[in-house]
Amino acid sequence: MILPSIPVIGASCFAEYDGSFLDFSRSAVEAGFRLVELKMEPAPRRASGPEEEALRDLARKEGIAFTVHAPYLSVNIGDLDDERFGEARRAYADALSFAARIEARTITFHAGKISRDAWLPKTWDICRKRSTQGIAEVIENAPPSAPQVAVENLGQFTLEYVKYGVTVPELLDIRRALGGRVGATLDLGHLRSCRVTPLQAVRALGPETIFQTHLHSNGGDRDDHGPLSGRDGDLTAFLDAYARNGWSFPLTVEVRNFSDLLASRDLLWSVFRRGRTFSIPGE
Repeated sequence: MILPSIPVIGASCFAEYDGSFLDFSRSAVEAGFRLVELKMEPAPRRASGPEEEALRDLARKEGIAFTVHAPYLSVNIGDLDDERFGEARRAYADALSFAARIEARTITFHAGKISRDAWLPKTWDICRKRSTQGIAEVIENAPPSAPQVAVENLGQFTLEYVKYGVTVPELLDIRRALGGRVGATLDLGHLRSCRVTPLQAVRALGPETIFQTHLHSNGGDRDDHGPLSGRDGDLTAFLDAYARNGWSFPLTVEVRNFSDLLASRDLLWSVFRRGRTFSIPGE
């Protein structure tokens, strides 16, 4: 099969990167990426006014797009503590305003989490309600130019916290609770923690609701964020279905260093430039 064009392939700014948003974005453009995800963690990762203007100029000049990832380590939108819950809402609102200022297309939020020691049916219900309530308030008070909001499926790799938004049914619940105002950021590596394949997740969510993706590999026991591999059967099945079904959501590589980023880019390019497809058992 020969595809008419390569899909939008993105680069996510890794947590270990110590340069500026603009530096990373320029490097991503030079490497041929068409979408750049700017993560506002580790805190306080921010951009100045002049840098925001430079980011807008870069996007316009190079024909790329930005997406933003709101803080996720320093805040918890499902926090049981009122003050910390308020801090999370403000952090999400600030991230959304930043995304609007740089003319980003989408922004990714995490739902909340609760410590396993504090888990009770009542506290878990509060965490879930605060997650959707907090995100709803941020959306309702967003500037007119704010981008679309996507909620990411989280990885449940440790026993320290119970997280909301891990499973596909939970993502669907969040979308329903928010009146369909949010889409999904589908993290393929995180899906391993709930034993769901990317193809199963896309079919359950609907490709039209997927605004962003995070592509990386892991073994299922921890969040490795390793480079993509052509030997990963779940990934190859997903890419084959992506090509055959004409899906158009971006494919964003989320790894830990430039070497893995470029290796993953090369794998994706090899798939789509050569019109390569993979066989899927049972289809």
